[in-house]
Amino acid sequence: MTPPPVPAAGASIEIARTPDVVRAHFFDLAAAIATQPYHGVTLSWATEGDHEKRARQEIHVLGSAIVDDFIVEEGSDATWVKRFIEGPNTGGRYVARFEATPTGTRVEIVAHAPPHGFSFGLGKLSPLGLEKALRKMLGEHAKAIESYVFEPGSTRAPVVGVLTSLEDLTGPVIALGGRERHALVATLLEAASLVAIADHEADVAEREVMDEIARALCDKELDDETRSRLVKGAERALSADGMTVRCEKLGARLKKLGCAELGLAVATIVAEVSHGIDPPEMAALQKIAHGAGIPDAALASIMGRIDEEMTDALPLAAKKA
Repeated sequence: MTPPPVPAAGASIEIARTPDVVRAHFFDLAAAIATQPYHGVTLSWATEGDHEKRARQEIHVLGSAIVDDFIVEEGSDATWVKRFIEGPNTGGRYVARFEATPTGTRVEIVAHAPPHGFSFGLGKLSPLGLEKALRKMLGEHAKAIESYVFEPGSTRAPVVGVLTSLEDLTGPVIALGGRERHALVATLLEAASLVAIADHEADVAEREVMDEIARALCDKELDDETRSRLVKGAERALSADGMTVRCEKLGARLKKLGCAELGLAVATIVAEVSHGIDPPEMAALQKIAHGAGIPDAALASIMGRIDEEMTDALPLAAKKA
């Protein structure tokens, strides 16, 4: 007997609502299209008169649209199945299971890749990138179900705590002289800006966190003009070089400065803080790591460390409505 295919990646989350509420939310495709819960993804009906069956998702990556049609259906054992039926990810599917817990519902989701692998705009998504995409999607469901909303100004305390935990990486930077330190931090912020705009724009939370990083690493306050200049500079560089080339150039520069791991950590913090890491942001992180000569396993370790530090901090960056 041929063994079942091994899932490409998986993730799980506990949501503080009963299983019937959580399942209904996952299956309510009409509500998802009405409320657009996924950051960086636009949902719509794929065809007129075929509501509740075939939907479309569109992701914009630096001017290019990645479009997939999919259906949501109930699978065996009452699972939720999102099946891609047309577009670059045809043949792929996500499968979610729901299990009651003492405090709500545990949702476990696995991704079964098409033969050519999942792609969301910057080449084949690695297992690490796919896992981050699944975790982001689950987090967005949890926020929608539990009615969490981002509150500007609330990210500062969590970020300070995360940066403090990275003392082994930040210590050498803080020990530098003023001018040299400012130049290095500018490169770190360029990496963060590049990743932030990989999903089309740097939002309020991401810009705010860049300000906090500058304050923590070089006692420098970023005003609105400086934050905008950083983002605009990254956008101009992308227009000139393209995403892959620019990311790899920046990775090589971070390596030369001896701060590649810190650069990836800072960029991960910025990408994580508001909506989680989108597939284009994940791809940008991988390209920077490649340019810096850092293998995927080491990048996964860096991102895992940030995840662990932010697990308790992130709820502080949200306010229940």
